[in-house]
Amino acid sequence: MIATPMSSTERLILDIPIDLNRATAADLEKIPGIGPVMAERIVVFRQKNGEFSRFEELEMVQGIGSRKLEHLSKYLQLTDNKTKY
Repeated sequence: MIATPMSSTERLILDIPIDLNRATAADLEKIPGIGPVMAERIVVFRQKNGEFSRFEELEMVQGIGSRKLEHLSKYLQLTDNKTKY
């Protein structure tokens, strides 16, 4: 049997964070407090600036302050796919 990856909705229902650096705008919209405009801003910011390395970088996205960041952090995780030697 081949395991299929969980959808972002399934992950959020199970309290499993989604990856901020891999999430699509549609994935991000499933997080409480993020609508389509904010989701798109996050994706565009990531495309222009590269992967997030710290959650605090989200505060550089228009509309995300420290309170919003604190709320969002429980729904998100960061992975680093850059090889480190």
